[in-house]
Amino acid sequence: MKNIGGKTNNIICIIGFLLFIVYAVAIYLFSGLYTPGAVVSLVFAVIAFLLTFLMPRFAVERPDIEAVFFGIPMIGFAVYYFFAEIFVSVVCIWLQNVIPFKISLFIQLVLLVLFLIITIVSFAAQRASASASAERHQTAMTWAVQTVDIQSLIDENRMRGADPNLLRALEHLNETVKYSDAFGRNNPAIMEVEQRIGGKMGELRDASNRGDIVTMSRAIQELENLYMERRRKLMLIK
Repeated sequence: MKNIGGKTNNIICIIGFLLFIVYAVAIYLFSGLYTPGAVVSLVFAVIAFLLTFLMPRFAVERPDIEAVFFGIPMIGFAVYYFFAEIFVSVVCIWLQNVIPFKISLFIQLVLLVLFLIITIVSFAAQRASASASAERHQTAMTWAVQTVDIQSLIDENRMRGADPNLLRALEHLNETVKYSDAFGRNNPAIMEVEQRIGGKMGELRDASNRGDIVTMSRAIQELENLYMERRRKLMLIK
């Protein structure tokens, strides 16, 4: 996926470079002497080309996380800025003897600053979204590992011919874990319960390795109670 994204970005950059050549040739052929206002317009046009056609390299953190601003993809804003700047620069170059230098500079500077502000805000939100997504993924993976761990205990004890009541209790615990909410929302009270759950899971595993049925039964019941406590606390903070 990264290779495909990299090739796409390279193609976009090549297209941008070719368009810039066409723009530069058109300006060279159809304009005369350059005033300071025209030179400034050319500089801002170059900046617009660079920002627009390099944006895809940075706007997508992952295939499912893209920089957006009020629901509009950052790449879309880059295109809007690009066309706005090119239009303004062409007008300023064609009317370079009419439009004062300060006005030309001010208009294009405002466009650039607005775009940079939007870019900074969008990228900051993108980074926060990526971090939250990674954290949720890690939490879900931890919960999935717990389910797999309990299933392995069921299989091991079934192969040893364990007591049917113990197997039923393990299967019920497995269902409890499987259908519990995987996300604790970083609430201290929830995290404290989850820490106790982790410790009790280790105790259950150790008891199973020793074949200690009594300790296993007690740990299973305590885990059921801990998951019930966690569910109650999650409902309170929703």
